Formats: sequence, C-alpha cells, structure tokens
Amino acid sequence: MTSSSRPRPASPASAAVLGAVLALSGVLHLVVPRVYEPLIPRPLGSPRAWVLGSGAAELACAA
Repeated sequence: MTSSSRPRPASPASAAVLGAVLALSGVLHLVVPRVYEPLIPRPLGSPRAWVLGSGAAELACAA
C-alpha cells in the first residue's frame, strides 16, 4: 500500500465545523422536538423518544 492511498486526516477547522453543526442540531432536537416529530415513521412508535434520542446522540458525537 502506498502512502497516497491513505485518507488524509480531517483539518482542525473542518472537525470544529462538524462538531458545531452536530451540537446545534442536537440542541434543536431537544429544545423544539415538535419540529422533528412529523419526520418519524409511525411504525417506529413514539416520535418524541426517537427525536430526543437522536438529539442526545448528536450531542454525544459533537463532544
């Protein structure tokens, strides 16, 4: 394997932007869940639980 076939690491700036986007999205999921609830398919059950869970997951990924 040559060194040119290895993926380049993310720049600190792009990592910071991704973290900020995930943090903002996670906070919005927790603060205004009603905006996201209609996006959850009915067969999955409680939309509020899915929205809050995905918001928590986004915050965890942002950390």
